[in-house]
Amino acid sequence: MISGAVPFYEIIQSVKDETGIENLRPHYEKIRRLIFRAEREIGYGGTVIIRKKVYKITKDYNGKYFPFPEDFIELEGIGIDCCPIPQCSYQKTTDGIRFHKATDKDIVLLYWGLSVDTEGNPITTRNHEEAVVSYIVWKLYSPKMFLGIGNMNAAKNYEQAFINQLLESRGDDAFPTLEEWNDIGALSYTDRRILLEEAVHRYDYSIDYEDPCDFEEEEINIHYWQLDNTTQKIADVIPLVNPTYLETIPFDTFTNFKDGVAINYTKIARVAFALIETENLDYIIMDQGNVDVTAIFESYYYADTKIKLYVSKNIQTHSTITFKFKI
Repeated sequence: MISGAVPFYEIIQSVKDETGIENLRPHYEKIRRLIFRAEREIGYGGTVIIRKKVYKITKDYNGKYFPFPEDFIELEGIGIDCCPIPQCSYQKTTDGIRFHKATDKDIVLLYWGLSVDTEGNPITTRNHEEAVVSYIVWKLYSPKMFLGIGNMNAAKNYEQAFINQLLESRGDDAFPTLEEWNDIGALSYTDRRILLEEAVHRYDYSIDYEDPCDFEEEEINIHYWQLDNTTQKIADVIPLVNPTYLETIPFDTFTNFKDGVAINYTKIARVAFALIETENLDYIIMDQGNVDVTAIFESYYYADTKIKLYVSKNIQTHSTITFKFKI
């Protein structure tokens, strides 16, 4: 199952614990690259998402091809003028995209990439944490073999440790934990199908421009909670939500949610948000990596009480997730 996110600084601390190297700052750039490479080895996980990059012919073309982004894992598609173009129009190389015909228009690349924090540092998941750390330790030791100061047995042990953790991480991604199996076993056959739902992706090839208008955002409270069980959906929640119901639900301010609020989820169920005293605006919900995840939520507006309700389409397992809101 997909687990919570592990930030860059926590990965660094784990590497320090494994190697005894206290000052890893000179190795940060290398460790960033190694995290990307480790995630490619492990495979798609909770930090692999659809990303968009806009290529401009005047600055991104190196004379031969358009280079892939650093966090590139797999190509999803290419578009021009908001429309996808056929694969016969370009060639995918090991380093980037080469077009068969010249174009003077901006090119939109959709690709599977890794989530990063606000400083551009890659993050991983709890499922992948030990495998990523093992990979970094192995690769930090490997240069010693070329310099003649390393031990072959030690290098092999580090490599085998990564392989073991690699296989375990892939298994953790695919299979529920013991507690989750118990919860699944309590469901009826029909209800188990909800655990197989896939996220709905809305891919578009438009170029995102900054909004020239400034909107004043009122200070409102956002309540957040997790539903009681895996069978509950937004239709079950709509009759319940009112100002009295929300009095016992935790909340934080819209200002804090703009920067991100970390929420600890302890059940296997959908998650919900309720914005109080607000107009029926189209809010944008983002995750820790500043990725728009609004599409995975259903919404409902109570015109009489001015409450905007959001309930996720997908089920969230035990984890800590940072959510952001903006208009």
